[in-house]
Amino acid sequence: MSKFTKRIIIFSVFAIIVLALLIYYVNPREYYQALKDFPIIIAIVYLGVIFVSFFLRSFRWKELLSATGFDTSIKFTWRTMHAAWFVNWITPLRIGEMVRLYSAKKNEGISFGANSAAIAIEHIFDLIAILIISCISLILTLQLSQVPDNTFFVLVLALVAIIGLIALVLILLFFGKKAARIAKPISQELYENLLYLHTSFRKGFKLASKKPGKLIMMALLSGLIWVIESTVLYLLIIGLNMNVPFSVTVLAGSIAFLTFTVPLLPGNLGTYEAVFVAILTIAGLSPRRALHVPLTDRVIKAVYMLALGLPLLLTEGINITKLEEVDEYIEEEEDKLVKENSIDE
Repeated sequence: MSKFTKRIIIFSVFAIIVLALLIYYVNPREYYQALKDFPIIIAIVYLGVIFVSFFLRSFRWKELLSATGFDTSIKFTWRTMHAAWFVNWITPLRIGEMVRLYSAKKNEGISFGANSAAIAIEHIFDLIAILIISCISLILTLQLSQVPDNTFFVLVLALVAIIGLIALVLILLFFGKKAARIAKPISQELYENLLYLHTSFRKGFKLASKKPGKLIMMALLSGLIWVIESTVLYLLIIGLNMNVPFSVTVLAGSIAFLTFTVPLLPGNLGTYEAVFVAILTIAGLSPRRALHVPLTDRVIKAVYMLALGLPLLLTEGINITKLEEVDEYIEEEEDKLVKENSIDE
């Protein structure tokens, strides 16, 4: 059994344990009743918004690939984006990103370097957009009279943590070689990962900067995507008959989305729910009832992923048994990229 397969099994077992604990904690009978009473029209609208969000993501990826020198169709990026997200929902460690890189090379002839550069730009735009949304919603939340005094410090601490996270990421991206040099004595794997991240980002911006107008448009599109993703969560609050301020809902969603940056378990199970619930309790909800919101979000998205993600994954010619082949391809390409940009000792 390969190291890759062992990692998948270990993290999947943890995911099953976490899921069982969540189901036990939420009270299945009570949550089932909440789902039964959830208005079907809101669920349909929510599904529609998810579809629009995926279309915008697919268009952004297509345009970023174009900016790095590779033209492809929206049909390809839309199909592959769904397939990759389905893989992310059932496997740990963002393996879906590997599917995007592998499928683009296999089906469209898009080089690993250009695609990883486009995806790196995409992730940076996402982080910046989520940071801005988090800060705005946090400021609005702090102005609410119903926010308990004892949570003020926690909210301010959350703001500092968000800014610190983004600052750390930007430092790693812009000064990645220095960070990698420091990390090399600690871990060769960490050294290679930092160097790969830095190289992808710098290469992406170097290529995309030749088309600054497109780059600015994609940055704005990233903001729109995350405004949609964050604000649509309020539909769940309405459907579940909860009294939660709009700004608190957006704050909970935006900060919870940040945890997807490094998802250890499939679909970032557990971490996403924990952050979401912690923020919603500011509005006076019990943790058990607050848990209904992220779980309902997962249920609706699971329906969407099973309806579109799984079939489109199969059209890519990639099934779960081929993920090891995908991992081997990614490791080979990353090694090449790291060797080409290794630090002179």
